[in-house]
Amino acid sequence: MNYDSLSVPLTSPISFGTGFASLLGGSAAKNGTSVGVADVSDGPPAYVGIEFRDSCPRLPETGDPVDLSQSNTQRYGQLKTTLTLTSTSCTAYFNSSPSRAVIYDEIAPAVGRQKAFDGPRTRMSRFDAGVYWATATEGDRNILKRAPVRQIFAEDKGVKAAAQGVRFPNGDPASSVYVNTNPLALSLFSPADLLHEALHNVTGDSDSQLAGRLGVTVSRTDTTAISRVLVSNGCAPR
Repeated sequence: MNYDSLSVPLTSPISFGTGFASLLGGSAAKNGTSVGVADVSDGPPAYVGIEFRDSCPRLPETGDPVDLSQSNTQRYGQLKTTLTLTSTSCTAYFNSSPSRAVIYDEIAPAVGRQKAFDGPRTRMSRFDAGVYWATATEGDRNILKRAPVRQIFAEDKGVKAAAQGVRFPNGDPASSVYVNTNPLALSLFSPADLLHEALHNVTGDSDSQLAGRLGVTVSRTDTTAISRVLVSNGCAPR
């Protein structure tokens, strides 16, 4: 084959599709193969593996949400107070679209009840934490029963937070947010990011669905347009 005619080299990064071979842990060996992929929440797709010990598969990770440190909890509370949801420009922005207007009255209460947890230290499953979108299938939910919250932040260090997207089993509204407590990621977490996660709590939308509702476009690796449009319309400080 003549390679002299090659004019467009393949450059990094390469975006692989979700699958057993394209994700970390996707070995074909029976002692660690990935057996499911779910792409239904913030961060990278969830994968789960099986480790065979006496022919018994690994049990799901369990535990409760891990609280933020006292200082980080205080900082999170301070970020809430800087939101400007009742400003003239923010009110006009949400009321300018039926899909936004229908959720506007729910946003402030959602911010008020929102509780932040330490994402990288939370071992409970993403299913138990409700960290998935309302459109998740039964198959997706079964996979997420074996995928811990902390996996989100281990797989993508740039994820700032992951929100609960479905109601609690008792019917209470979604209110949990799992924050990346890596010092760099935490320092970049803004009031607009907090509001972004609150909108996930309210709507159960994926990032692409929420972006459509807000009139912007995002990609899997860059969802900053959501926070930017909230800032530009006066809902959060710059």
